[in-house]
Amino acid sequence: MRYPRILSIVVILAVAVGIVLKLTSFGVGAPSSLVGTYSAASVPGRSGGVIVIDSRSITYTPSGYTAFKAKNLRWHKYGQYYRIRGQVAKNAYHSGYKIDNMYYRKANQLKYLTYDQYKENHHSFKGVTPFKLVGRR
Repeated sequence: MRYPRILSIVVILAVAVGIVLKLTSFGVGAPSSLVGTYSAASVPGRSGGVIVIDSRSITYTPSGYTAFKAKNLRWHKYGQYYRIRGQVAKNAYHSGYKIDNMYYRKANQLKYLTYDQYKENHHSFKGVTPFKLVGRR
């Protein structure tokens, strides 16, 4: 009699652990809903530039500067926003560093902030100038 009860408790705990891991785990690569090429005009505080998001990396090329390519991406969805973490390799212009950004896409516009800026902005993208979608891959 005790074995079926113990077995059912073990099964319930295993299912609960699986659900928790699914809800808290990060996906690998970039989310498919963000994949594309985005362009931005120059605005105060930011030179124009292009962001290219593919399934394995995010490349940001500000106007007149070298590209920054983030790889080893991990992402997690928070409601309608995506938090993406990754690593930018070092090159002649900077040493390598880690990224931790929040992305929001609505229709053909992409907005992004660093995670710290997102928290300072009270978990909002209000006032952020968007990049416009140029093409999908």
